[in-house]
Amino acid sequence: MQQWQVICNGIAASSSLTKLELDVVVYPEDQEHDGPVYVEVCAKLAGLTNLNALCMADSCLVPGDALALTALTGLTRLELKGTGAGVGDLAATAIASSCQQLRHLDLSSCELGSMVCLAVVRSLTQLTELQLEGNSGLTQQGLMLLTGLKQLRYLGVTKNLEVTHQVLQRFWRAVLQLPQW
Repeated sequence: MQQWQVICNGIAASSSLTKLELDVVVYPEDQEHDGPVYVEVCAKLAGLTNLNALCMADSCLVPGDALALTALTGLTRLELKGTGAGVGDLAATAIASSCQQLRHLDLSSCELGSMVCLAVVRSLTQLTELQLEGNSGLTQQGLMLLTGLKQLRYLGVTKNLEVTHQVLQRFWRAVLQLPQW
């Protein structure tokens, strides 16, 4: 863990970074643990205000850690795929609310149970790519909140009983402003 703290401090001191890809998987030095430990890292990144792209895919973040990323208001690309409880509904909503320049947002396999963040994600009018796969709470109603994202060119979702092929077709026809059948 001490080495991890040194790495975090070094990243935090790199204030001129514009892009950062960080895989946060920390194994404890004592071999008593079977797997990685969940860590807080996002607060250390909050000072990197020049960042426009951040990828933390498959990172082991403590629940709610991503809330600190709201300070990175200049982000145009944010990938938080596979962070589980590190990005819940509250953090996703706060990030979408503060990072209004996002063009690419990957929230696949986070813990977005209620998908309340979609009410704010729909205000990200520059969004061209949105990935929500692996989140169980997506409904037809939630999906239709996003039809105002006229710049959207890719949407990744996991189909379910409510979000079917036909619903996705209606969604894209609305986004692309094509006549409905």
